[in-house]
Amino acid sequence: MRLFSSIVFSIFLFELFLSVARAQNAESTTPKTDIKNFYIFKCETRWGNGGLDQGQFNEPNAISVDPSDNVYVSDSKNNRIQKFDANGKFILAFGEKGEPYKENSKPNEFGYLEGVCVDKDGFIYVAVDDDLRKYDPNFGFVSKVTITNDSPLGIFIGGDGFLYLPENSNNLAKYSRNFREIVTYPLQNRSFGFALDNQLNFYASYTPSEVVEKYNREGEYQGEWKKKISPLAIAFDQGNWGYFGEDQKVLIYKPDGEMILKFGAPGVAKGQFGKISGIAIGTQGEIFILDRQNNRVQKFVKYKVTQWFDKNGIKIKEEEIPLPEKELPINLTKTALYDPASEANPFLSETDNAKKNSEKGNKSSNSSDVADKAKDAAVDTAKNLLGF
Repeated sequence: MRLFSSIVFSIFLFELFLSVARAQNAESTTPKTDIKNFYIFKCETRWGNGGLDQGQFNEPNAISVDPSDNVYVSDSKNNRIQKFDANGKFILAFGEKGEPYKENSKPNEFGYLEGVCVDKDGFIYVAVDDDLRKYDPNFGFVSKVTITNDSPLGIFIGGDGFLYLPENSNNLAKYSRNFREIVTYPLQNRSFGFALDNQLNFYASYTPSEVVEKYNREGEYQGEWKKKISPLAIAFDQGNWGYFGEDQKVLIYKPDGEMILKFGAPGVAKGQFGKISGIAIGTQGEIFILDRQNNRVQKFVKYKVTQWFDKNGIKIKEEEIPLPEKELPINLTKTALYDPASEANPFLSETDNAKKNSEKGNKSSNSSDVADKAKDAAVDTAKNLLGF
């Protein structure tokens, strides 16, 4: 009996050794993967070149998007406004060359075009010479007002439904959509680029000094932007991210002023720019960027990129998912700036970093659990053989 027990116990030890060895071997041969998530902007489509034909431009200086994602371009030196759908299909052109600052000019005559914007009902507002003009969605003339003591440098519509006009005399004028002047705010400098964020703070760029000034909705000066930049085009999306078009690149900032992303380079290829003169945000978060020097519009879409790497750091899989505006994470932490010319600069979100660390911890704890379960199973087998 004692000999039998010794044999059984030896078998038990042998089975225990094999079970633990199998568990450890399984863990060592399990492929280890590393996951990285980052966000990019890809040029989905582009249209336009220099000329007078439909869809061609001559130094366009402003861009706006309506609630249906139709795109309106102020084609300044062709003295017209052109309308396109979200993919660049030409819809119509309105306007013809007029004598600048001519009294009683016709509704379709444009001298110096300074800007265009569209309200939530599709009405179109144009700043031309020292006039503000309003048109219905089909460019039927509605009304106009002449600014007697100044001239607008552009026209923008805020989330409050009012019109905002940076003026040549270092002022910002606020108008109702029926052209009733509400208030005029003094600015520190002449505005070369302008935008309102979702809280109706407004930003004015003074390019000679590389300064972007911030004002609250009451017109009170709040100070300068953290970084020295000189954008001619500024826009804010639904998450209140700021898009600053500076020459041949777009700089993207969080509401607190931290830059988290940039894209663009000098040139004429896809995703490159000559001179950015306007930025507009579509209803799905698309970014429409107007290029005055290359006479074109480029449409960019946000993508979330997920990459999988094996234990040797070799990429084994990549997936790109278009990211609607409402799904764009706002808790991104900068680990690097993404440059489209290089795949070596992803940045991870706090959530992804935490998940990645958690997965590493889970792998270690899971291997321990497997070994423990194998050991327990061997002990149970021995007990049954010994009659315990």
